[in-house]
Amino acid sequence: TGLTPNTEYELLVFGCQAGAPTTKLNRLKFTTLDTVYADLDFELEIGDYYDGSAVAAINPDYAAFEGTVIVGITANVDSSATNIYYTAMNALDYPYYTYEQLIEGLVAEGAAETTGLYAFEFVEPYIFFGVAEDEDGNYTKVWSSKEITFTKASCSPAEEFFTANASAQQLKA
Repeated sequence: TGLTPNTEYELLVFGCQAGAPTTKLNRLKFTTLDTVYADLDFELEIGDYYDGSAVAAINPDYAAFEGTVIVGITANVDSSATNIYYTAMNALDYPYYTYEQLIEGLVAEGAAETTGLYAFEFVEPYIFFGVAEDEDGNYTKVWSSKEITFTKASCSPAEEFFTANASAQQLKA
């Protein structure tokens, strides 16, 4: 709605035609309701990750991911959730967003699959976050990870990528 939960607003309205007022000014004060959170369990599991250049050296189909880290993500969520949304952002930016801004951004990106493979930059600090949506359109509280920085030295062997992710969704940059 663009309105902040549990906040008092004053609405001012009047009729007009051809730019001239046709009614008196009417005022209505109201307070928005508190946020209603979905009663669902939701968390993200950040799986093994792989050096995209090493993966591309084994299979050239992954050449677009050279210089990145490929990360497996699984959303653990109640089966009654109607949608799930998750992403990551630079950890330095995360604290500046409100709950409503995070939800708006997640929903704008679109619903996510339960599992997926994503490409990120090495040595950038990331926060992963997400929510689940219930059948009434309510969202869970935002789940967020601790800050994660991917390094080449801590990547899993590229050879394991193909067996570990044989059934995973397509890579998302």
